[in-house]
Amino acid sequence: DELRVNHTGYSTSIVKEKLLRNLNLLNDDIDKNGLQDKHYRYLAECFYGLGNYEQALKFSAMAIDSPMQAVGQLGDMYWIAVDCLKELRYPIEEQKAFAEKAINSCSEIPDFYAILGLLLYENNEEEAIDYLYKSLQVYADEKENVYSSNFSQIVNQVQTVVGKILLSNGFKKKKKNIFLEVLQTNKW
Repeated sequence: DELRVNHTGYSTSIVKEKLLRNLNLLNDDIDKNGLQDKHYRYLAECFYGLGNYEQALKFSAMAIDSPMQAVGQLGDMYWIAVDCLKELRYPIEEQKAFAEKAINSCSEIPDFYAILGLLLYENNEEEAIDYLYKSLQVYADEKENVYSSNFSQIVNQVQTVVGKILLSNGFKKKKKNIFLEVLQTNKW
């Protein structure tokens, strides 16, 4: 209680500088030792943070397919790849296919059910509610064990969309209790 540390190492004013430093360090190692599996995820993170979505997508895909995986962090690479696909305005079908691949690889992470559900919702597809609700179920079931999840960043969006879908359908497609569950966790 007597000592407080205000860590500003990832504040917006500093993070770009750190990413450029990290990218330079990676490039030095690549120049000396050649491009290796161990570089992919870090290159993806650097390029993503710097807004170079083409390179971030390339290296996140390489990291996903690599035999070298960071324990409990595969979801991070899928997040970067999925967001890059969106930022680069890839066709919705390619975005959906990648979200499905992420679900198959990371079924215990609620994020990708949510992402696919939100993509389906944007496309006015009926299955959206199923994926969105599944994301909330997985989150509730795995809350303590979820690795590499960023679901907390989108849970309010998911809950809002579930509420909108249920209201617009007059609760025909799903039971009223789903809506009540969402209202209990997010009354707005």
